[in-house]
Parts: sequence; structure tokens; C-alpha cells
Amino acid sequence: MNKKLLLLALSLSGMLAACSETANDSAAIPDLRAQGNEPFWTITTNQNAGSLRYQTPMNIEGETFAMSAKTVADGWHFETTEGESMELTVTKQECQDDMSGWIFQYSATLKMAGATHFGCANPEGAKPQEPDFVQP
Repeated sequence: MNKKLLLLALSLSGMLAACSETANDSAAIPDLRAQGNEPFWTITTNQNAGSLRYQTPMNIEGETFAMSAKTVADGWHFETTEGESMELTVTKQECQDDMSGWIFQYSATLKMAGATHFGCANPEGAKPQEPDFVQP
């Protein structure tokens, strides 16, 4: 009987820990700026507003969409909740831009209009690192 109570107590404490992680989850998601090449795109997330802004060279002002955000195993996942369907997954893995060579803190994957595009991301306001081959 004592073993059953101990197992029950351990199970309940595990559930409570999982609930507290979920409750604090959205507070730990940073605002991000992700970008990719060919086609060129930029997405900026805004947690406070619950929105993301999607920009292209053809639409510099961009469009703003309501979004949901969640933490995933190795990063964050953002998804539009109205308007154009977009999913942005940002992974905590260093990324080097394939055109400029700039180094970003995170890798990004954008899924929209039946296509998948790859890029890089940083926390909003953080500048990428210059690659070694750039001369001062």
C-alpha cells in the first residue's frame, strides 16, 4: 500500500511540474526576427501583441497577422491564427546566412503556401555576427 501512495505522490508532483512549465511557457518565448533568401522574407514576432509581421521586398511595409506561440523541444513554434496560413519554427541552433555569411543565434523554417523556406533568426534587436572573412 505504501508503494502505491508513493507512486501516486510522484505522479502528481510530475503533473504539477509539467503544468507550471506550461503556465510559464509563453513568458519565456522571446520576440524574434527571422529572415530567409530566395525568396527573400522577414518575419518579426511580437509576443505582447500576439502577432507577427511578414515582409518581402515586394511588400516592405509587410502584413501583420495574429499568431499563437509555443515552446517546442529545441526552440519555438509560431503559427498565424487568422489570414494567410504561416508556420515559423525557430530552432536553438547557430545559423549562417547562405548569401551574406552573417552568423545568427538560431535557425528558422517557414512553411506557407505549400512551400518550406529556410533561414536564420536572432532575438529582436540583436545583430548577427560578422563572418571571419569580412575585412574591417
